[in-house]
Amino acid sequence: MYNIAMDFKIKKANYNSLSEENFKQICEIEQSAGGYLDLIFDKNDMKYFLRSESYTSYIVLYENSVIGFIIYNQGYYLNDDIYIIDVGVAESYRKRNIATNLIGITLQQLVKKDKSIKFLTLDVETTNEKAIKLYEKIGMKKSAIKSKNGENNYCMIGEISEILKNIADINEKVKKKSPEKEHKNIKRKTGEVEIKSEDKKTKNEDFAL
Repeated sequence: MYNIAMDFKIKKANYNSLSEENFKQICEIEQSAGGYLDLIFDKNDMKYFLRSESYTSYIVLYENSVIGFIIYNQGYYLNDDIYIIDVGVAESYRKRNIATNLIGITLQQLVKKDKSIKFLTLDVETTNEKAIKLYEKIGMKKSAIKSKNGENNYCMIGEISEILKNIADINEKVKKKSPEKEHKNIKRKTGEVEIKSEDKKTKNEDFAL
């Protein structure tokens, strides 16, 4: 179960499907956050990732504006890993568990499709203590694997089953701290996201990995 205190839509994205404004929003998030990984990409980099068939990208939309994104590929460090290239959330929407839940929803759907995927990997700057703490909180550890992005970065790794458990625990704690009416309870079902808000129920069919 995923708890996000807002209505949102998760949608697969590529450069050709994005409006000019949505692409601009992705780039602004990247530059303001440096991604959560601190590997700052420019507009040309983002165009490449969004155009390439080697990478998969999802965006989080709120009132037709991009407020978050994730870009990943498979087999970067290990044969059975998902590697996060970049993940970011707009500054005004941070500290709402959006990035954590976006990672969780992505992993949950991927392992449903491919049982051979076991690990999540990513690179983070050695000085980015805030990001490192976040990744450690969801169950990732600094790896002995040498980062492909230089000596100023750690390669971090975690077992997906453990990460999903930790994210579920984090959400449960958040739910207990906050009034129920302020949350949208998002339950994962095959091929859909179900969003519950009091007695209202809607389905988001855009999210299908």
